[in-house]
Amino acid sequence: MRLFDSLPLLRYSDFLIMSTVPRAVLEAVDIAAVTQLIVRERESRDLGRWERMRDCFWPESQVRVSWYRGDGAGFVEGSIDMARRGVLAKHRVTPILVNLNGNRAVGAMPSIIDLPVKLHGVELILSAHARFLYVLKNAAMSGG
Repeated sequence: MRLFDSLPLLRYSDFLIMSTVPRAVLEAVDIAAVTQLIVRERESRDLGRWERMRDCFWPESQVRVSWYRGDGAGFVEGSIDMARRGVLAKHRVTPILVNLNGNRAVGAMPSIIDLPVKLHGVELILSAHARFLYVLKNAAMSGG
């Protein structure tokens, strides 16, 4: 499933049905879909579910994080490479604030990234606080 694939707004071809559903309900469904996509992508990365993670990105997606700049497919490959090298970061996600604007959404998620490290022979967990910003576009909706 890719961005907004599960949204009723995209599934309903009968405008009569759409007109009877309150706008607040449709927005709540959109917000839930965006939130689930973000959580699914993070969980997939942490658990090494690479195909599921790959499904979270459109081919023309762009990812910018501290260690990578490029498309979603390359980000997944970079994540696989990090896991193979034993860099096993885990992400503690927090509630996601989603703002909708037409066929676009922005999800803001404060997070803590836990990274096991060894310093002078002592095993530690390095915790970095970060804010992830997801800018999503529903290309299937008008405005492409």
